[in-house]
Amino acid sequence: MNVLRLAIAVATLASGGAVAAAQTADLKPPPAVSQVKLMMVTFVVSDLDRASAFYARGLGLTIGPRIEHPTVIEVSVAFPGGGPGINLVRQKATTNAAGQPHGPGRAILAVPDVSALKARLEGAGYSLRGPIMDVAQFHVRVAHVEDPDGNDLELVQLPG
Repeated sequence: MNVLRLAIAVATLASGGAVAAAQTADLKPPPAVSQVKLMMVTFVVSDLDRASAFYARGLGLTIGPRIEHPTVIEVSVAFPGGGPGINLVRQKATTNAAGQPHGPGRAILAVPDVSALKARLEGAGYSLRGPIMDVAQFHVRVAHVEDPDGNDLELVQLPG
C-alpha cells in the first residue's frame, strides 16, 4: 500500500495535482499475489564463451550447461550458496518476429500459481505474450509477459 501512495504522490506532483487527485478516489490496488520471488536476471551477450569466462574466472561463479532454444542460446550462472542467478543469453537474431529489436532485459520470477497470475494480469488490462507452457523436461509451467518497455518477465511455476 505504501508503494501505491508513493505512486499517487509522484503522479500528483507530475500533473500539477488535478488529474491524479481526481483519480485517487477510484484507484484501488488489486489483490496481492503472494510469494512472487526473483529467480534470475538475464543479460543479453554477444559472445557466450567470453561472458562465461568473465563470470567463472573473473567472479568465481559456477557456469551451467548451454541450453539451445529456437531463438536464443542460454547459459545459467549460479552464485555460491544458491539464490537468484544470472542467465546469459545470445540471441540468434537481432530482431523479434515483428522485426523490432528485442527488449532490453528479462527477469525470471518464481510464482506459486501462473494461472492465477495470468488472471490478475488480464484483470489489470495486460495479456501474456503467448499461452502458458508446460515444460515437462524441467517440471515447470512457464508464461511470458512484457512490461510497457518491452522487458520480458518470465513467470515460472515450480513443482510442488
